[in-house]
Amino acid sequence: MLRKPGISVCSGDRIVSVALSAIIRQSDSVTPNALQFMKPPRSKPSLLFRLVIPATVVFILTILALIASLFGNPDAPLSQWLEAHGDAILIWEFAIVLTFAVLAMVIDRWRILQGIEETHVVRPQTTESDQTN
Repeated sequence: MLRKPGISVCSGDRIVSVALSAIIRQSDSVTPNALQFMKPPRSKPSLLFRLVIPATVVFILTILALIASLFGNPDAPLSQWLEAHGDAILIWEFAIVLTFAVLAMVIDRWRILQGIEETHVVRPQTTESDQTN
């Protein structure tokens, strides 16, 4: 069985994992300078990313409750309450999920740009007089 560097092979030809270094070595589009700007893979997500998940779960549960109320007893108190307030609840929940998601992406992008600025090294420009000396 032939093995390529950076590729783990298990049980025949089934590829289990490919190392990032092997991909980078084989790719012409990734430069060494681009590697310094890559975000570490185990950085903690912001609080807003963590809030998107429960807000989305509540949104989905509300949709499922509205669907269930269509097939259930229309005289049930929960069914009547969802009939009266379901639209407003869905609009508010959608707005909350959308706000959390957009803010999380904006803050994440801001953190990445801030990290790039901190690691960016400014090189002095050479003039023609410097090159002739």
